Amino acid sequence: MAKLTATENTLTGVDEGIIATLASAGGILIDDNTITNAHIGIKVGHADPNGSVTITNNEISTNTNPGEEGVGIWLFENKAPTLVKDNIPITVKGTGVGMLLESSSRAVVSNNRVILDNTDEAEAGIVVENVYKTRLFDNWVIGDGITGDANENIGLEIACSPGNAYCCNILNNTRLGIRIFGGSASENLLRGTTFGTHYVSLLLPDVNAVLGTQEHTRNRWLEETAETVYDVPSIFAQAYPFIVDITLSNGHPTFAPESPSPSEWFDVQEDPSPVAPCDLCGSSTGFFAPTSNDTKRIANGDTTLLPAVSWELQRYIYGKLNEIPGDTTNGKFRANAENSTIGYFQVINDEITSIFAADSVSRAQLKTNLVLADEKLDTMILIDSLLLVADSLETIGLMQNPEALVDALVVLGLDNDDLVAEITDNFTAAAVAVHAINDTITVVEDFEINEKVVNDLYLAYLAEADTSATDTLEIIAAQCPLLGGNAVYRARTLLALMTGELVSYNDSLICAEIESFSRHGLPAEIAAQVQELSIYPNPANKEVKVSWRQPVRQSGSLTLYDLHGRKVLGLILGEGEATRTIALPDLPGSVYVLRLQLDEQDFVKKIAIKY
Repeated sequence: MAKLTATENTLTGVDEGIIATLASAGGILIDDNTITNAHIGIKVGHADPNGSVTITNNEISTNTNPGEEGVGIWLFENKAPTLVKDNIPITVKGTGVGMLLESSSRAVVSNNRVILDNTDEAEAGIVVENVYKTRLFDNWVIGDGITGDANENIGLEIACSPGNAYCCNILNNTRLGIRIFGGSASENLLRGTTFGTHYVSLLLPDVNAVLGTQEHTRNRWLEETAETVYDVPSIFAQAYPFIVDITLSNGHPTFAPESPSPSEWFDVQEDPSPVAPCDLCGSSTGFFAPTSNDTKRIANGDTTLLPAVSWELQRYIYGKLNEIPGDTTNGKFRANAENSTIGYFQVINDEITSIFAADSVSRAQLKTNLVLADEKLDTMILIDSLLLVADSLETIGLMQNPEALVDALVVLGLDNDDLVAEITDNFTAAAVAVHAINDTITVVEDFEINEKVVNDLYLAYLAEADTSATDTLEIIAAQCPLLGGNAVYRARTLLALMTGELVSYNDSLICAEIESFSRHGLPAEIAAQVQELSIYPNPANKEVKVSWRQPVRQSGSLTLYDLHGRKVLGLILGEGEATRTIALPDLPGSVYVLRLQLDEQDFVKKIAIKY
């Protein structure tokens, strides 16, 4: 319930530089700090939507040991309005991410500079996971080269985060410029991006990577920029095009990629709007069109999407429609959603927001008291500085003031104790009541079950009840978000709140099996029946037999990865092979990912190793 401030600190070689969580009326200010060679530079989780967070003018560098995950600035379960600005530079020296926004909302991320110093280890410059109502503009991400693992060394990764704005960001010298993962529809709000040198500048790996049919104006592909890839059939890409303008620069069409794949994906038009793309992102938290093709497609239930992805996008649309007073569009969808788990869980979200908004008079008084306490403390600091140069007579006069100030601070402190006790008691009672409502929701699908369980544990955490069931959270956190829903991300952030630890999850590998089916545009019920790659036994011990339907025609390989994406075994396959028995190396018992690359096809399956 305090005002948390950290300014002008110098921290070197630390595990975690600055941590600020669960502030209330006073908010969080982290400004003008220098943090070098840290595992995590700045970590903030402010769950109160009525609070505030400011992270500005910090210089940060991360440096990690092998197997660790470094983060420069990490926002997790952060619902307070947040400004992350002018943090220059944020240097990622080892494995990790420059800025990680996870299960958060209402942030403005502007004019930050991220440097990825290690091509082979860097994960990404900026990662946005399960984030809403957030604007990222005028940021730079500069990498050290375009090599690295297939799904790492990324400028900007957007994962399961609809309704955000991305404008006038500059990405250069990374393997991937932007990677879209899961349902991340952002209508008309990927604008003014400059893509430099990349292996692939814009990647949507399958049908579940939903960016949307959008008029993405003035995104600039420089002449040396590699292709853009939407890994779906041409007919699907043509149905949901990426609209780009052909604004000229020095007589050259520099605002369109040279080689989109498939070619039908990009629809090149002239940009009719005189409004600069950065102006749009600088003044808006996101455009939403109730009658757009994207809204209709998702509201009607797109069967090419996995059920969890469709459900989460429909939750986003339902929430946005509820924010429009008097809106009568999509009436059938709204009625159906209201009487389903989409509507039921929206009630839980609204109730949680109401908990934080309760006791407004007491919270306002607490905030006023904190401001008064700040003023009195500043006066005491001033008196201390004057005492250093005062003569004896002046000293006598100055010494009379601190006593009165201390007495006033004691009175404020006692009043604050009473206010905090009142707010906390009411907050706990309200959280228990919402917990009871959540328990009445009937759930069937895994993603619905996950949402209910995470709600239960989150509300218990807010009510300061027993939250020892971290095993349940760990099970949810290890799932693929495309199957388990965005509650997977919430489980990860809640674990971070409870344990204080950052755990890295490589969703490219965790979800690789389902992505390999989805990129062909198969409905989920068909994809689930496809078995191209078989492993026996599984779990395995000393060896495993791997077989596949079609023999190798020209080239093939088998690669084994751990869940962090590290390669632990690699084999070359010969022409005509359709099976291989593999002697497993001495590995820790865990789940691993086996990848078969067969001619022009890619198949993935998880394997458990036990000893």
